[in-house]
Amino acid sequence: MIINFINFTSFRFLQYSTIIFIRDKKYYNLPSGYDTQKS
Repeated sequence: MIINFINFTSFRFLQYSTIIFIRDKKYYNLPSGYDTQKS
């Protein structure tokens, strides 16, 4: 049960970090005229 919990939390962390990475990459790929500091 504890092992399942660890696997679940690590999986969720991996999922969230991947989503954040993709989202940030999307922001960085915007045109240079876009002010990233505003967001």
